[in-house]
Amino acid sequence: MDRFSIKRIWYLLKLDYSHSPEAGIGNTASAFAAMTLSTLSLLWLGDFTSFEDFANRVMIILVALISAGVAINSAMMFSSMNTKPKRTTYLTIPATHLEKFVVNTFEVTVALAIQALAGFFLADAVRIYLLQPMFSLPADYDQWIMTLMIKMLAGKTVFIDHGGIAVSTTLLFFLWMQSFFVAGSALWRRYPGQRTIAVGIIMVITIIGIFDLVPDVSYINTEMIEWGVSAWTLINWILAYRFFTRSQLK
Repeated sequence: MDRFSIKRIWYLLKLDYSHSPEAGIGNTASAFAAMTLSTLSLLWLGDFTSFEDFANRVMIILVALISAGVAINSAMMFSSMNTKPKRTTYLTIPATHLEKFVVNTFEVTVALAIQALAGFFLADAVRIYLLQPMFSLPADYDQWIMTLMIKMLAGKTVFIDHGGIAVSTTLLFFLWMQSFFVAGSALWRRYPGQRTIAVGIIMVITIIGIFDLVPDVSYINTEMIEWGVSAWTLINWILAYRFFTRSQLK
């Protein structure tokens, strides 16, 4: 069983979702509930002057929700192996390590993105067709914020204020954070999320200390940072795969 098989990939996906069909629905429902409650709070407080101002605030909430969702789901990527009985069952499934890793990666990247987008779009629909009339908002509030976000990610010009931070930098941050928590999930069987956060805090403190010792950091630009973060992200995924393949029944 050393050849990569799409059939086994499909088998693993069906196996995962047949054992826990509520996982995908739960992600969509969580995204919908979090976004709807956040939007409702904004509308209730009324602390905005225009749709542009409102959309900017929603974007900030979206970034926070996506960050939390990515961290939680990535930290649980290998939750199917957090006990010895689960490891025994999972590691004896007729599929290669690479196929199992690909399936887990798909579930916390592509599948999670689709589930979250579905929830956010549903929340946007509730805002437009239910909350907008309820709060007697002007006609220009019927724009789809999720559509604006997708346009922004595609590099198109929108009025969203991103504080001068490049969209590519934000995406890289999400990809790095995801890879960091995935590596933690592969390394630690118990409390991977908490341990990864603890390591992250130590790393941030260490990096800040190193920069304080360096007399001149003016030569470091955004491009260098993005290349460094990209390399770090790749290393995290490589480490995650190595940790996963070295999993033993003990």
